[in-house]
Amino acid sequence: MPHYFKAVLAALAQDNIMLSKRQKGMKKHASFRPREFSWLLANAMNGNQLPVFRLRHALKYRQVSFYKDASLVCKGWEPYFEAVTALGAMFRTMGFKGWVLLFDEGESIAQLLVNTRRKSYSILHRFFVPASPLPGLYPIFAFTDDFFMRVKSEDYGRVSVKNDREFPYFEENYALVWRHLNIHSLHNLSVEEWKTLAEKLIRLHARAYDWMPPGAEIRVKMVKILAETGEREARLKIKSLINILDLTNQRDCLPNVL
Repeated sequence: MPHYFKAVLAALAQDNIMLSKRQKGMKKHASFRPREFSWLLANAMNGNQLPVFRLRHALKYRQVSFYKDASLVCKGWEPYFEAVTALGAMFRTMGFKGWVLLFDEGESIAQLLVNTRRKSYSILHRFFVPASPLPGLYPIFAFTDDFFMRVKSEDYGRVSVKNDREFPYFEENYALVWRHLNIHSLHNLSVEEWKTLAEKLIRLHARAYDWMPPGAEIRVKMVKILAETGEREARLKIKSLINILDLTNQRDCLPNVL
């Protein structure tokens, strides 16, 4: 876990230091602004750029003893990648099976300029083909066919020149090294494949919310939803199926809470 994120996580788990009314009026505690500390820390975890001196104040008053041990400046994308992978390992250490991390609309990468696409491919490659195992991290990316068409059409013979030396523009031939990715297509699923997917959603929802869906009733509702949504986009059909599960769960579980 990079020092920056380790300090922020420690601060999130800590309460603000207690100051008396007299101490709050002292000049040396002029930076004690507890109302903004939660906002600062949340934005730091989101990867937003923040004034370092303000973040230091939050860490100081959240009693993070080690925040001065290293720089609180994040450069490049690598620290953020390392933080994500470290969180997966941390969740497993806490007793969870891991962290399923969903990345939506990955196809937007295909619409970027080539220099940005090159960097995005490099980051994705660290997830797709990690140099070492990523314990506890289970990333799932959503792409349309546009993304894979763009990957296949890139000019992998292109070179860049630096100090009179030629270097490959792309670090890898991604069309080649990603050809064995585990891809689940949601296009043109048959009726039986949709029923199988619906069954998996029922089991997943039941485990996620620790409840027992009414088997026969929920299956009838799902079959009806699949018939009504017909040729609609796959993600909209899945959303409709999950909505039925959510509504049924609220109906069955809310009286027990009350």
